[in-house]
Amino acid sequence: MKRAFLVAPLLLLPLLQTACATPSFVPSTTLVASSPTPAPTAIPTAAPVNAADTAGFDTHAGNCVDAANQAIALIRKAAAGDFAANAFTTDMRLDLAPSDARCASTGSALKTYQQHVSSARLQVWALDTNWYYAAPTTRQNWLEGVLHDLLSIYPTADIDVKVFTNGTTLCGTASIGAGQSGAPLINVTTCG
Repeated sequence: MKRAFLVAPLLLLPLLQTACATPSFVPSTTLVASSPTPAPTAIPTAAPVNAADTAGFDTHAGNCVDAANQAIALIRKAAAGDFAANAFTTDMRLDLAPSDARCASTGSALKTYQQHVSSARLQVWALDTNWYYAAPTTRQNWLEGVLHDLLSIYPTADIDVKVFTNGTTLCGTASIGAGQSGAPLINVTTCG
């Protein structure tokens, strides 16, 4: 008889488990849908800048559309180490003269405009200490690379580049133009 009392609770155990587990078999109405889940909507993207709108460009990067585009390209090249194989984190502003509606041209009209630019003034702000601590020959090679890059875009322009550290400290200049017989003048000044 003792065995029957011991076995009886064991036989009732499956019934107790089934009774406790029964609610978990009832499907939830919030998880079942009669229609498929719709595809997610695309995230809206910014509208492209209208190059013909002379106000539609980064005015901090340049005084016209082409100037801003070239300054942004120069910033990327500087960060990639395209000038003198040294990467510098910089901010730049390029001012072109003349700065008129032709600066927002595209294609061959832009190339014609670039051929007639008479002045290109580039201000460079070093955003880290790499420029400050770079060897003078590295800075000189970098400035020469920037000059030649600008000269390839604006072949008849007088080009002037100024590099600043700490916001206002002049730390290098370079220029090339008609008055210099095509020879660059580079001054890697002592910073500070």
